[in-house]
Amino acid sequence: SVTDYMIICTGSSNRHMRHLAETTIQALQDSGQQILSTEGLNSDEWMIVDCGDAVLHVMSGEAREFYHLEGLWDINEQPVEE
Repeated sequence: SVTDYMIICTGSSNRHMRHLAETTIQALQDSGQQILSTEGLNSDEWMIVDCGDAVLHVMSGEAREFYHLEGLWDINEQPVEE
């Protein structure tokens, strides 16, 4: 398996996406968790934070609709209520 957990979220703007990714990175670092890699932190489409057991995908609405990772990976969706 690629990862145990895949977290997919949609940012409403580039600024929102960056905030989600950077806040996650900071929280992981503060708790002593290892970050294996990050990708696309300057992208306005898709940002990835790879922690090994979990991978965070922060996507624009358009990218999320286009790539539809939930269908590609046959993910058991567990939406979080706002």
